[in-house]
Amino acid sequence: MPYQKGDWKYLASIGIFDPGLFFLLQSFAMKYTTASQGGAIAASYPVITAVMARIFLKEKINPLTIFAIFVCTVGVVGNAFFASVGSEALNPVLGNSLVLLAMFFSSCYAVCARKLAGRYPLLSIAAIQTLGGMCIFLPLALWTPFSQKIIPQALWSMGYLGLFAGLFLYLAINYALQHIQAGTVALFSNLILLFVIVFSYFLLDERLTAVQGVCLLLTVGGVCLAIYGQKK
Repeated sequence: MPYQKGDWKYLASIGIFDPGLFFLLQSFAMKYTTASQGGAIAASYPVITAVMARIFLKEKINPLTIFAIFVCTVGVVGNAFFASVGSEALNPVLGNSLVLLAMFFSSCYAVCARKLAGRYPLLSIAAIQTLGGMCIFLPLALWTPFSQKIIPQALWSMGYLGLFAGLFLYLAINYALQHIQAGTVALFSNLILLFVIVFSYFLLDERLTAVQGVCLLLTVGGVCLAIYGQKK
């Protein structure tokens, strides 16, 4: 890999931020909140990335996007702190807060990856991310007791996460970051919210309360405004 001087801090950071801290926080969050609530909080990723890209990458951000950030923040905070506690969400405030922190670290990854865009091959960046994640997860895996029973569904889930939510995802994102601004790339993650709500409804039988529905509409509205603001 044609290393360029001074890039070590970005190369080291991408693996630590995402998949490292991002997946760690996201996995723990799902123990305490529902998939639909977590998806609503994940909708904050585009606006967090837009702010960080403006600060660290000097990408343009207009007044409409700033207003969109405010609307989205209200929706995210409302969904995080007004969610009801039940059998599906044991501690929604803690779980949703962990998701929000995971989005922050994922935004840090997007900024670092954007810095490396065009300097290194896509597979090289993905390989460094994998090594960084391994340095975090492998000691934890060896320290944690292994299950005495192998469940086929769990093996399929882990394989899906590793291949599709890991390798293919980061290859696609790294390719996009080579050609598009980080803030614009992040805006497409609003599709996560749509798919999570649909799948959690049909596959996990999760339901939204009225307050969560209002907060969800605010979050979606903020993301849509942010997408429109990027076009202006």
